[in-house]
Amino acid sequence: MEGLAIPPYTPTHPDTHQPLIRRILIANRSEIAVRIIRACQQIGITSVAVYTDADGGAPHVKLADEAIFIGRIEGSKVHPHQDIKLLVNMAKKAKADAIHPGYGYLSENAAFAQAVQDAGLIFIGPSPSSISLLGDKKSAKEYLMTHAKHVPLIPGYSDEEQVPSHLAAKACEIGFPVLIKAASGGGGKGMRIIRSEQGDLEGVIKAAQQEAGRHFGGDERVLVEKYVDGGKHVEVQIFGDNAKTPGGKVWVLGERECSVQRRHQKVVEESPSPLLSSETRAAMFRAAQEIGELLKYEGAGTVEFILDPPTQKFYFLEVNTRIQVEHTITEQVTGLDLVTHQIFVAGGGKLADCPQLANLQIRGHAIEARLCAENPAMDFAPCTGTIRLFATPEEDRANPILGLRLDTGVETGSQITSHFDSMIAKITVYAPTREQAIEKLALVLRKTACLGVITNLEFISAIIQHAEFRSGRYTTNFIEENIDELLASSRVKGEIAQREYLSAIPSLLVRNLHRRQLSKKDSGFRAVKLGFRNQFKGRSTTTIEHVKLDTDDGNSQGALVEFLIDRSAAMGGLEKIRVWQPNAGSVSESQEKAFLNKIGGQLVTAYYASLESPSTAGTVTAKIVQVKDLNHEGEWKALIVRVLIDGVQKEFFLATDGPEQPSTGRARTFWLHSLEHGMTFKFILKDLLTWAGKLDERQGGHSLSAHGEHSYTTSMPCKIVQVMKKDGEIVKAGEPILVMESMKTEIRLNAKEDGVLKLFVKEGDVKAEGAVLCEVVENAKEVVQPHIDPEGAAADKQSRLSISHGPKEPPLTKVPVGTFFRQQAQKYPDTLALISRWQGVRWTYKQMDELSDKLALGLITLGVKRHDRVGILLGSAVEYSLAQIALAKFGAILVTINPAYTVTELIGALKSVGCTTLITCPGMQGRSYIDLLTEIAPIISSCSPDNLTSESVPTLKRVIMIDNKSNHLQGRLPGALRYWEDVVALGEKQDKQMLDDIEGQLDYRDVMNLQFTSGTTGNPKAACLTHLGLLNNGVFIGDKMKLTPQDKLCVPPPLFHCFGLVIGNLAAFTHGSAVAYASETFDAASVLETVSEEKCTALHGVPTMFVAEMEHPDFKKYDMSSLRTGVAAGSLVPSQLMERIHRHLNLTELTICYGMTETSPVSTMTSGEDTMFQRTSTVGRAMPHTSLKVVDPEGNIVPTGTFGELWTAGYCLQTDYWRNPEKTAEVMTTDENGLLWMHTGDEAVMDDDGYIKITGRIKDLIIRGGENIQPSEIEDRLLAHPSISLSSVVGLPSEKYGEEVAAFIVRAPNQPRISDAEVREWVGGTLARYKVPKYVFWCGETTGCPPDFPKTASGKIRKVDLRVIGAELAKKGLGL
Repeated sequence: MEGLAIPPYTPTHPDTHQPLIRRILIANRSEIAVRIIRACQQIGITSVAVYTDADGGAPHVKLADEAIFIGRIEGSKVHPHQDIKLLVNMAKKAKADAIHPGYGYLSENAAFAQAVQDAGLIFIGPSPSSISLLGDKKSAKEYLMTHAKHVPLIPGYSDEEQVPSHLAAKACEIGFPVLIKAASGGGGKGMRIIRSEQGDLEGVIKAAQQEAGRHFGGDERVLVEKYVDGGKHVEVQIFGDNAKTPGGKVWVLGERECSVQRRHQKVVEESPSPLLSSETRAAMFRAAQEIGELLKYEGAGTVEFILDPPTQKFYFLEVNTRIQVEHTITEQVTGLDLVTHQIFVAGGGKLADCPQLANLQIRGHAIEARLCAENPAMDFAPCTGTIRLFATPEEDRANPILGLRLDTGVETGSQITSHFDSMIAKITVYAPTREQAIEKLALVLRKTACLGVITNLEFISAIIQHAEFRSGRYTTNFIEENIDELLASSRVKGEIAQREYLSAIPSLLVRNLHRRQLSKKDSGFRAVKLGFRNQFKGRSTTTIEHVKLDTDDGNSQGALVEFLIDRSAAMGGLEKIRVWQPNAGSVSESQEKAFLNKIGGQLVTAYYASLESPSTAGTVTAKIVQVKDLNHEGEWKALIVRVLIDGVQKEFFLATDGPEQPSTGRARTFWLHSLEHGMTFKFILKDLLTWAGKLDERQGGHSLSAHGEHSYTTSMPCKIVQVMKKDGEIVKAGEPILVMESMKTEIRLNAKEDGVLKLFVKEGDVKAEGAVLCEVVENAKEVVQPHIDPEGAAADKQSRLSISHGPKEPPLTKVPVGTFFRQQAQKYPDTLALISRWQGVRWTYKQMDELSDKLALGLITLGVKRHDRVGILLGSAVEYSLAQIALAKFGAILVTINPAYTVTELIGALKSVGCTTLITCPGMQGRSYIDLLTEIAPIISSCSPDNLTSESVPTLKRVIMIDNKSNHLQGRLPGALRYWEDVVALGEKQDKQMLDDIEGQLDYRDVMNLQFTSGTTGNPKAACLTHLGLLNNGVFIGDKMKLTPQDKLCVPPPLFHCFGLVIGNLAAFTHGSAVAYASETFDAASVLETVSEEKCTALHGVPTMFVAEMEHPDFKKYDMSSLRTGVAAGSLVPSQLMERIHRHLNLTELTICYGMTETSPVSTMTSGEDTMFQRTSTVGRAMPHTSLKVVDPEGNIVPTGTFGELWTAGYCLQTDYWRNPEKTAEVMTTDENGLLWMHTGDEAVMDDDGYIKITGRIKDLIIRGGENIQPSEIEDRLLAHPSISLSSVVGLPSEKYGEEVAAFIVRAPNQPRISDAEVREWVGGTLARYKVPKYVFWCGETTGCPPDFPKTASGKIRKVDLRVIGAELAKKGLGL
């Protein structure tokens, strides 16, 4: 950084004399990555940044010399910034010489440091052994207790026994208050203060353990320490080069005071510490230096102490083996660039050669404030959003504030997401004295604006202005004890806005910008006064706007201040403005309930009447003096505005939520930052008609009355980490319901009122912003009781076992699909059956029946026979549906193929089922299927249609090409391709009797469709689905939807999936309804247009499709009023999304279904009669002629309310996996009554009325101490080691934990056998501690362990045998 001293030279290689470090990969992000990049620039090193999908345009990415994409956050098993193997590989790929870890993430991970060194790279930080010893608080304390006995240690417990009851007993022995803190890492994670033994002591300890495990690689160990109440947190900066150079030493670079904390995380830090005596300071320095020298420490580190102010006694807390967030204040008071010195030491430089260290002096005073996206008024909950304007005095080069330093990784336009922590920037000031530093920081904070996101900026200002902070006597209890005073600024915003007429500024700005726009246009109305009306009706027809001040504190009582701005009188450039609070007005109950989305309605009239005599009014003259556009490229305005108000000019930062002006029916948000007050005001501006008629709310589908008052939602994306109450439990106000985590911060959700709890989430769920988490219904009678089916689910209710049977009516339809469709054509000949908007096709049932006859006869003539497999590689085209019916008419089997398949996948699919025919098109979405065909059959362009052969797919005899409009063929290609229209024409010449004869031989139990699925056993397999299963599934789905011949069903889901072919096509065709295809592949605009123009009554989709449709920018142009029903599948639809779908898409009868390809596909479904709770938290109940049960691992039916695996039985089951009896036997079993059951592989729970809630997939789990462990995760990690060629992981019995992890390993040929300890360290490098194998068995090498894994005839490892072998070996004490 500018003005800081850098090392005197660059360490070089003794032979080549080249710098040892020329390229550094920065394994971090945001402001610390920017800091390291700037250090690299100072000493001429190439910087290589890494970034995820959430950081593509971040400042650190743009500032670095190079930047490497390391993957997406969502869906990654390991967060990319914590993936050791990935980061090391990326560093090698970038030809980096060294890796700088920054802070957080892997900075204190010994396995990472070791992996970096093992790769031949330099780790910029201490040695792995130092990190391993000091990064673990437990081992650090034990080491110091033995080797540095006079370093004062705080009394506490740090042994291995971690059972919460044992820890609670130790807490009582130590004496309250006590501090529970994580053994690994810091940042306030896994930390709890317990002040007495009252309450759920063990529960608090368990919560701390779980939080520690989530943040520190699964390590749930905690320490119990005596808590020094009212103590000061003081830390000492050390810097060493002992391990690198002979005669090196550890230097002390002063101390930092870090006592201003919330959630045990630092907010404001300063150096030096106020009120620290010189004797105590010297003693702290000696202790810190001794610890560093004891370990031959290298690089930057921090030794933390807790100080008891009255006695000046201090105790060792921990060592942070990394650069600290607050290193900036040490840099400012020492004048040293710590980051360049880190690089210097890592390269072998000697600190003794640095003259700045030899003459080190602490000069002046520095304070750092952490600007975070969080809401102090809401218990510091982290906040997300877009930064509309970010400005600080640091950017003002013309009028610099000396001693100001800004460290940040954001800028105007940056997105603050839930993926990262909430820190936006560090604001550091330096001055000769502490008093001057405080005043300078106060000035800087007033002149800093971060608009668009809620921050702690005003809270920080209140901290440094507080008398206790200024006195220096503050302790770690400072925020807790003074929280009301520190939050006072938010409570006076309304008073300031009213007194100083700040609410007028958004209105003035709109007027100013509008004039500027008009001045640029040549308009015949430019002379017309703004606010003109063509009729007069008193003052209420003048230009009046409504402005609401939103204080963001979540309190609607007295925290929202409303004004009306009347700009009716203009005076020579000045605006005369009247401001008043509106009267409430009287509105009748009938008016309130009326749908009044029209200007001039009764509600509008009532509100207008209330404006005629404002209760309070004030006047002011004002105008916009200057507007400076900050030229932000986003879709909003970012401005500096100078305003003249009653003769006084004032300057503001201002940002808007959009570029255009407010209009009738739409509100606008303005963020206004007052440089005078250092406060940000958020105003909502509406024109009078919009406010009075609530037009924006009406257009958004909101009710005028209060809605969802009992609902608890999340304001940001989050993960549910702990659920503390049960569904249906009675809760009291203030009791905790659950704990969620967002932006590395845990937030506890407490009940706001007494009532009955309805939970919509479970532990582990990841929820989007705005998701409804639960409801607390005040009156228990308000809890809707589930509907009981007298014939179905309730039949087993008395047994209270998780088994249910669907209704026996209507009876099953036992005819082939082709025959059934012909009957439908006779019943509804002139009714529309199929519409394709993108193809311009409209077929009736009669037309479709006749065309499918011709297609069937054409295919038969070409040689396609009954039971032949015919693959279809198309999008949502009429030809697909026609082929579906045509193939069913003569018994050929339709093979659905995913259009996204690669050539390898396509060959595998065609070959695995022996396709004789492929129906396809030239290409889709930019992909050429012609090229795919050429790879499958190279002679396709040169041979005749009768001589097509393929080595890759020997059974393939013919390819039929369809012109799919978007990929027109440029004339017909020579060679073996046949064309759709020729096949249909060929069939037209044949005698239909031939088809009738074949159709009469068909059996409804025949296989009709092969659908590829990975199922429950991993590899893609072809599920054999019958005419019986598919046809009746369509019938029952259509019944649930109440489809009729008057319905039109829009089907956006793809046809290669059962969603399109069955839930879409067959559900409609079995009820005489029409199917509509909007586009070849999903396109939200095309769907909206199709629904609107065709007046569709039903719409299918997965939740993301519905969201895309509702959020389309032209959504309001389309009429959705014809819709009533549809099916949502793929995942549960949260209640809030269901409500949006009801309001915006009018799908009030939307149903949810569940199933799997192997069950044709639907086995459970909700209905329009189900409650909203049942439709959003369950997947419904068993379909007709379908049975369900939830079983334990032994196949025993579990009681209702108990989790287990869901099994399905009935007509809908597949016959088998195509020619794969072993895979079939794994997932289909027959019970003692001869009933065949399909194992879904899904974990589920059934309630007393048969409703099913799906909770996830079941794998071959190991359950250790209540933790579910997936063996595959450990096996994958083991196989990544070069010494291991095969691995299989199982659970072995354990009295203490139930099961322990055991790894069977086959050593790789010609590779050394690593030690068992190295195996465990390898696994622990990336996986949680509880996943590390206790037992390690080397096949053929451990005594008694066979040379290979026991296997089935097909080669599958028999883990059941491994468990027996492992148990015998463990009894002998082997593998430990």
